[in-house]
Amino acid sequence: MLHAIAEGEDNPETLANFARRTMKKKKDELKLALKGYISDHQRLMIKTILNHIDFLTEQIEMLDREVATRVSIYQEDVERLDSIQLEWLNKCLLNLEQMLRINFLVYPKCVLGQG
Repeated sequence: MLHAIAEGEDNPETLANFARRTMKKKKDELKLALKGYISDHQRLMIKTILNHIDFLTEQIEMLDREVATRVSIYQEDVERLDSIQLEWLNKCLLNLEQMLRINFLVYPKCVLGQG
């Protein structure tokens, strides 16, 4: 829809046809919202912003590929570190569970939010 507006489309009916997901159910309201005047300057700004979003998306994709390439040689190490973190997290959760049980036995009203 924004691309169409940036390219000069100003017919609310045509623009409303670009609606997706939940906005499809609100086409009449969308047509009302799309009535109005958009200046050449506003269209230029919309184009500029959309181009910038495209540029940033391309840069993110390029960096994702680069990181994946550089990390791939360390895949075994990464998997080992992931397993250590999971073991550590599981130990922490078990300790927390044990602490809560002890507190519940010693201070049952506090743990239940009554005291």
